[in-house]
Amino acid sequence: MPDWSYHPLFKPLLFQLPAATARRLTLTAISTLDRLPGGHLLLELMGHMKPYPELARTVFGITFPSPVGLSGRVDPELLATSALSKFGFGWIEVGPIASTAEAGAAEVVLAREEEAILYRGGAQGIDVEQVVERLKRQKKAVVPLAVHVAGSRAVQLMERTRDDADLYIFEGTVSEYRSVKEKFAQTPVLYALDGELPAEAEVTFDGIYLDDRMPVEGGFRDDREGKGRALARLRALKSSGVTVPIVVSGGIYEPQDAIDLLDAGADLVLLSSGFVYSGPGLPKRINEAVLDELRKREVPRRAAGSDRSGTPGWFSWFLMGLGVLVAGILALVVGLTDVMLAHDEEFLGLSREAVSQWSPELFRFMSHDRITLAGIMISAGLLFAQLAWHKVRRGERWAIVLFALAAGYGFLNFLYSFFVGYVDAWHLLYNALILPFYIWGLWRTKEVSLPHGSTNRQNSKAWQRSQIGQLMFVLLGGALLTAGVVISLIGMGDVFVQEDLCYIGVAPEEIDRFNQRLIPLIAHDRAGFGGALICEGLLLLLISLWGYREGERWLWWSYLLGGFAGLAAGIGVHLKIGYIDFYHLLPAYIALALYLLGLYFSHAYLCKRKPPR
Repeated sequence: MPDWSYHPLFKPLLFQLPAATARRLTLTAISTLDRLPGGHLLLELMGHMKPYPELARTVFGITFPSPVGLSGRVDPELLATSALSKFGFGWIEVGPIASTAEAGAAEVVLAREEEAILYRGGAQGIDVEQVVERLKRQKKAVVPLAVHVAGSRAVQLMERTRDDADLYIFEGTVSEYRSVKEKFAQTPVLYALDGELPAEAEVTFDGIYLDDRMPVEGGFRDDREGKGRALARLRALKSSGVTVPIVVSGGIYEPQDAIDLLDAGADLVLLSSGFVYSGPGLPKRINEAVLDELRKREVPRRAAGSDRSGTPGWFSWFLMGLGVLVAGILALVVGLTDVMLAHDEEFLGLSREAVSQWSPELFRFMSHDRITLAGIMISAGLLFAQLAWHKVRRGERWAIVLFALAAGYGFLNFLYSFFVGYVDAWHLLYNALILPFYIWGLWRTKEVSLPHGSTNRQNSKAWQRSQIGQLMFVLLGGALLTAGVVISLIGMGDVFVQEDLCYIGVAPEEIDRFNQRLIPLIAHDRAGFGGALICEGLLLLLISLWGYREGERWLWWSYLLGGFAGLAAGIGVHLKIGYIDFYHLLPAYIALALYLLGLYFSHAYLCKRKPPR
């Protein structure tokens, strides 16, 4: 449930349900997906959320992949602990837990206008037996777990969760804390500070936990104002000389909120109501903002092999992208003029004039296949070149992985030729020319893994609108991918759909009687077009999932120019040859609508000028 689907689609629906019902439904769905075979890979595909190594920090002797954690209030029943640990969090709070007699679920009420959550019935926690059972039933969380204990039986609760807890948050009196530390001297125990710091000079805590929820009648309130309260208390603690690590929970709704708390001295932060209102992409956005701050402060980069001239291998991939672009332009010229080349005529044993005279509609149909293929090649070549120039050159790992996957499949597309029985000599030469550039770039970039930050700090209007824009491009990429699979299967099967035959006016049997090699030639073009669509769809989908960030002007222009090339060729050639069946063109019209909406809603966000560094 990434932001681009959460805000435009799911959030409006979920917020119509009772809060507890919506929470259980959401967490159950996420957990179910995570448990499916390959589900964790799908979660990673959707958001590319795993924190970069540069974000890791060691606190209490524990290495946290990111300073951003998730409050136990978001998943109090531990329905999706394993799945949520893959959302970019560096740690997760469990609880507060209590004994069976003291446990009880608080009533949850959303105050939507103020973007707050009310918890009525106090801060009762989940029963310890349920904690133990559910943590064992789920996969082991991939991040440290902080078990929050409350009540009079803290020691017994901690004993029961010893195998799963990496650290504890203790809620009680100072004397009770001392008693707990005597028995858990080797495990970090944070003291949940309620009010002022205890005056006893001999008290030494492993760390302090600040939870600035607002007490209200019958319970407490978690809202945006928590950040201000936390900042005031955090600064007071720092000015009083506190040196132990401090963890802050609540009030984080935007990346800037987390940056402010970390800059003020917080060692770790927890998301609670902000995760619900700002969306599941918030931890990733904070991580990228922290990386951006680190980059501004010129933290040395981890990856070796990069210099001011760019990542080794990027230029080879850039040239490969240009090669695809040039090949697409040449294919467009051929489709608009001769349609058939000399090697096509040699394979058929017929001239282009003979085919055109026998069936002008069939000849125009062949032109239609080659022009649409050319448009996709131009679009893909432009995206490959842009990706190499703007992102691979900087060594950003997501771009390297994306380029390798999409381009790798593009070369496999040539195998269609062997399946349909026509190996195109020019296609073979084209692959032979650009394959070395791909292999060299793949070899040179295989160990490069530099972090990417983001300048996004606020939940601005542009950011909110951009979720719709990103959704449109994700849908468009998925649609192209699906269409490519369908067209490839058609090309390797029946070759024609019913609308094609109605336009051509000639049955496949008649074509076969005229020339037995004509259908394999058309099948080669159809299957090749389908494969190119798969490559383009994969490229567009992944770049929209992984590379969609504030201020990335190059991406908006790539969408604009690449989409224009593909859609203009695809729709334009149908108008040119008179193949205007509405149902046949309906997918293209839908793609055009997604394209235009995506450009409109993403412009302000993607084209925002980045602040000077």
